[in-house]
Amino acid sequence: MMLFDKLRQIEERSNGIARALADPAVLAQPSEYARLRKEYAETLEVVERFTEYRDVLKRIGEARLILAEGGDRELQELAQAEISCRATPTTRRTSSSRSARVRAATRRRSSRRAWRACTRNTPSASAGKSR
Repeated sequence: MMLFDKLRQIEERSNGIARALADPAVLAQPSEYARLRKEYAETLEVVERFTEYRDVLKRIGEARLILAEGGDRELQELAQAEISCRATPTTRRTSSSRSARVRAATRRRSSRRAWRACTRNTPSASAGKSR
């Protein structure tokens, strides 16, 4: 089974759990509700990262299409910047002794910093600012 397929299955399971958590019959069973909440919490970060990954792939695909079509030079520069920015890994390895929560928080901060740096360096980010 391919990784993408496995991630889709996790996403589908997470969505199913979310629906079950809203079901009054599950709410009436505290032990089942607690079990599902725990399972949902375990899948949530994976699903969020998978969604982000798909969005990045979509944006890179759109940028490549713009480059392939040719046309406006500034638009092509923006597309190339988008590809360069999105194709750059933004996470760093952390020591294995740190907890999973600390690693996740570090990745989120690192990703935000990289995204800000990416958007700061593109012409569209500074288009509305006067100099």
